[in-house]
Amino acid sequence: MFSDIAAFRHAVSMSDCFDYNINNNNFSLYNTIKAGSVSAEYYFQTRPTEILAFYNNNTVTLNTSTIETFRCYSYGSANIPLMMDGNTFNAQSAHTAISLFNIGEAVIKNSSISNYYTGIRIFGPASYADIFQNNITSSLTNSKGIIVTEGSANLGSSGIYYTGGENEITINGDEAYNIELDYGFINLRSGYNTFNILNVNVAGIHFTGIFQYETEYESAPENCFQFEYDPTNPSHNVINPDSYEPVNFEFDPLTCSPKDYQGFKVFSLGGGEVDTVYTSSSGGTGGGLNQFSIINDQLSINEADELYNEINIEMRKRNYEDAYDKCNDFLDLYIGDERSLNVLSKFYMSSLMLDSAGSIMNPLKTYFENLIFNQGSNEKLIRKTFYLLQKCKASLGMYSDAMNGFQQIINQNPYSFLGLAAKWDYMAVHLLDSLSGMGGGFSNSPSPFGHYREDGNLNLEFNFYDDKPREINLRSDYDKKFDVAQREQINNNIRRSLTGSREEQIEAVKELVKKVEQGDRRSAIELDKRNRLNESVTTRKPKDMMEHRNIIREDIDKVFIMSESLSGTKENLDIIPTSFQLHQNFPNPFNPSTKISFDLPKDTRVTLKIFDITGREIAVLLNNEVRTTGRYSMDFTARSISSGVYFYRLEAGDFVQTKRMVMIK
Repeated sequence: MFSDIAAFRHAVSMSDCFDYNINNNNFSLYNTIKAGSVSAEYYFQTRPTEILAFYNNNTVTLNTSTIETFRCYSYGSANIPLMMDGNTFNAQSAHTAISLFNIGEAVIKNSSISNYYTGIRIFGPASYADIFQNNITSSLTNSKGIIVTEGSANLGSSGIYYTGGENEITINGDEAYNIELDYGFINLRSGYNTFNILNVNVAGIHFTGIFQYETEYESAPENCFQFEYDPTNPSHNVINPDSYEPVNFEFDPLTCSPKDYQGFKVFSLGGGEVDTVYTSSSGGTGGGLNQFSIINDQLSINEADELYNEINIEMRKRNYEDAYDKCNDFLDLYIGDERSLNVLSKFYMSSLMLDSAGSIMNPLKTYFENLIFNQGSNEKLIRKTFYLLQKCKASLGMYSDAMNGFQQIINQNPYSFLGLAAKWDYMAVHLLDSLSGMGGGFSNSPSPFGHYREDGNLNLEFNFYDDKPREINLRSDYDKKFDVAQREQINNNIRRSLTGSREEQIEAVKELVKKVEQGDRRSAIELDKRNRLNESVTTRKPKDMMEHRNIIREDIDKVFIMSESLSGTKENLDIIPTSFQLHQNFPNPFNPSTKISFDLPKDTRVTLKIFDITGREIAVLLNNEVRTTGRYSMDFTARSISSGVYFYRLEAGDFVQTKRMVMIK
């Protein structure tokens, strides 16, 4: 029994603990604000023969919390398997029940999640989760069932194996979504999931966001869609990442009947724990063929499906030797298949689990470099490979080189979650570098590659975006088998891919600005998220793990959580900011009211003023008033001013910063 946990803390906190079994506990957090059950973080992977990470049959009850109830984050080279089975998360009003970052093989099943704004968040390019037989319900307005960001989630079958599916997700409100993707992948084939939305005043949407890769067709049959518990046709606005055209999901046939399983398999996971997976037949051990495959090239497509399913089930069984071989085969035979993006992550994790003193990771590093050399036209494959290449370097102790690579990803992804993931990994590798005594890396100052200026002057030419090209400074730390010309070709392919990523993001932000100026509310929400990302995607060098956690806490609060707060009061009493910062107002554009937030790392006098485009002062929200350390939010209401561009400036001691906002009547 865990109770009376300190604010902004977890009952159990672990770092680099590769053997834990947290089962059959009751976390009663009703008397504590902003507390969670378990926090597990991984910085350095020593590659034990077995990694035993289990969180099963626990019950969590709490009131209100803006921190994740269960969080498991892997940084740098680390990547682990995780089993979560039979847990209950009950809240009155909390933000996220389960949050995973770069967890390569997670299983979340047979669990109940109630009254969270986000039920499950899967984040990170190296993340993958099987999600099976969970019940996610929320009466909170505009809640989300599952959010997949730069990672992959399976809510369907893997051939004859039902590794995911049969989830029931019921959420509430016009801006509520059962599933939200941000360059995420989700499998719904033969999933038998039920997606329900309550209290829909306008056209409800079950799925929203941006798919992981460009696709003409995505198979998603045998699922149930409801509004107010009544069956309906599925509704989504998921778009392709390049063309911005809607993804063509094939939902037929629909079904709201439960699946009648024919058999099951039991896999031993070590430590006395087992994993039961249901099947569509009473026997068989292979991956099987998927009957919903595209048929225009039946042999090759079905063989690719079968091999992909076999990879998934071998990873689920933690049979990393076979998974490694099958990943290698898939990438050799089907590198043009978009699922290669997911196979790359599994290839990295299986290699990491098999490695001993670099015996596997050194060849994998060379393999990734060879992919980049040979796949120059496949920019998305290069971006994913380049990210995993830095994790390879970190696992081999090449910390300075890995930091250089993560730095380039940060610089060229100013508005994306990939840039944020690279920032978290960069900071972790910096800590490993510091512990090794090697030093190196980059300046500790915030990256100049964001679009906000901090010179303290009122800049009347401020824009939402900075579309100036950024230099890409790559090191030629490639395998000796590559000659000078080949190394330059690798660098050119990386430059082209990263530059293309930056240009795509800037164009997307420009389009959002246009839509916002036309009064599109959803675009305003998305633009605010991109602006918050741009503020967060910077280079930081924490001095220790505690500062690393605090910076990540600030990023989560800024990007993932838009807290409701009282005007002119501290927004989060438990957050201790590490730097002065003025945040982008929200909403923006606004009519007639908006919120302006700022961070104070120490007690100081504060002035906050509003100016029009000519530089004329039109409002004073704070005038040289003393404020203590914390995060603050101020309301600004502009009923008596006309539509147009305005500026707000924060002065806090020696810190001065100005930002732009738009009033539209």
